[in-house]
Amino acid sequence: GNSEIDAFIYEAQTTAEFPEQILEWIPETQFTEFKLIGKGGFGRVFKAYWEKGRICKWNSIMNKWERSEPMWVALKSIEKGDESFIDEVKAMYQCLKINLGSLDCYGITRDPVTQDYLIVMRFVEYGDLRAYLSSTFATSSWKDRLDRLWSLSIDLRSLHRSGLVHRDLHGGNVLFGNNRRNFIADLGLTCKDGQTETGDIK
Repeated sequence: GNSEIDAFIYEAQTTAEFPEQILEWIPETQFTEFKLIGKGGFGRVFKAYWEKGRICKWNSIMNKWERSEPMWVALKSIEKGDESFIDEVKAMYQCLKINLGSLDCYGITRDPVTQDYLIVMRFVEYGDLRAYLSSTFATSSWKDRLDRLWSLSIDLRSLHRSGLVHRDLHGGNVLFGNNRRNFIADLGLTCKDGQTETGDIK
């Protein structure tokens, strides 16, 4: 294992105020139907079926966590090494602590083939800005468009309230989901406000 990842997951679990903020180590055996859906200079993104589902709430009678139904998730690898991977997970988690509407991060797993670490996060149905514009924009109402812009502004505000600057915001990492939910993704190049280089996010 990786002691820094273990320590971070432990911290997230012990300081979470809501179930949505709980991260966990997820064995790769819980995922099926891996499919590569994206590849860039910093890593790859897979779609996979999570058979166990995410943590939803604590059942005080049964004394255990209740989980969602099985669900589709996105699994993202970072090809620049473990340090960059941890920085991106921490940035995502900081945003989630500020705003529960930020892109959901459920935990960490490993690629069953390469053994690279993978971020387990929400699968966003309509893809990035280019995919949304080509498939949905022409038939959407102005209210829908304005609601989506508002959602993106809230996500960007959460990033800045976390003391972070994105530094790589473009249409490829603006994601469009159901119910007018939009998300800012790919936080691997974020840095603390005032820094010019990516530093440790603590």
